[in-house]
Amino acid sequence: MNVDEVLICSVGDLMICDSPLYASVGVGSRYKEIRLKLIEESKSQFEGADMVIGNLESVVHEPKNSGLQEVQMCCPKGALQDLSDIGFGVLNIANNHIMQHGAKAFEKTICACRAVGLHCIGEKAKHPYYVTIKGIQFALFSLCIHLEWYQPNNIMFHYLL
Repeated sequence: MNVDEVLICSVGDLMICDSPLYASVGVGSRYKEIRLKLIEESKSQFEGADMVIGNLESVVHEPKNSGLQEVQMCCPKGALQDLSDIGFGVLNIANNHIMQHGAKAFEKTICACRAVGLHCIGEKAKHPYYVTIKGIQFALFSLCIHLEWYQPNNIMFHYLL
């Protein structure tokens, strides 16, 4: 098979949330009002891509209170469908915030991703994600370059010596 081109787009932190510096005024708090514009502008960036990969720097979690520790780095479940609609197919979860709200929120995030057809890479003890594009097989995996601050035993890490 003669393949002329495989176009893979990869982006850094997808923070569909409020970071500690922008709690109550960040993307997460404004997501409902800005989501259509974000989708429209982002989707055009990936037209023609065979695969789109992003680092999910958000957790699907509904805080019980509005304190800073509870609201930071939380994204609505519907945002994952939006990422899929934009063109994302693979999300890295090996990062320093994925376990911020505990194992239940982590599992909920993984399940929400799978429910909309997003593949997660970087979960400890999982094999690489294999995908074939235009007859070429790719193996995708992800590592975090520093310790996960919250629950370090569930994510794949690369320790810098």
